[in-house]
Amino acid sequence: SRLLASLERGANELTLAHLFPPEEYPYPMAEVQKRWRRRLRDGRTRIYLLQRQEQPVGYVAFGAGAIHHLGVLADQHRRGYGSALLEFASLEVFADGAPEAVLWVLSGNEVARAFYRAHGWTETEERKKAEFPPYPEELKLVRRNPSAPRRSR
Repeated sequence: SRLLASLERGANELTLAHLFPPEEYPYPMAEVQKRWRRRLRDGRTRIYLLQRQEQPVGYVAFGAGAIHHLGVLADQHRRGYGSALLEFASLEVFADGAPEAVLWVLSGNEVARAFYRAHGWTETEERKKAEFPPYPEELKLVRRNPSAPRRSR
C-alpha cells in the first residue's frame, strides 16, 4: 500500500495541483494508503504495477466492470505506459464478460479526459464529488466491449 500510494502521489501531485492546490490541500498520503490497503484486500480488484528497468513507473487497478485507478509517474508520461496499462485493464475487464467498462475522471483534468477519449472512452452526463478535499467534480466514462453483441434500438 505504501508503494502504490507513493506511485499515485508521483503520478498526480504535480499534474493535479490546479485542482488540489498543495498549499491548501496537502497530499492525503495516509488516506490514499488506507484506500490502497482496502483495494489490496478486496478479492474483486486486480492490481498491477508496470516496471521499467525493475523500477515501478505506473499502476492500474480494475475489476467488476470498472477501472478504479490508473497512473504513471509524471516524469514517465508520453511514453505509451498509460496506453498500455489502459488497454491491458480494458481487455481484462472485457475478458471477464463485461458488456462495457466504466471509469471516473476528474472533470478538470483535461489531459486525462483527452487521453481516455483518444482511447475510445465516451463521457457520460453522470457526475459525483471526488473523494478528497476540496472535492472537485468527477465524471463517468464508458467504453463498450467491442465483442459484446450490439443492442437493437
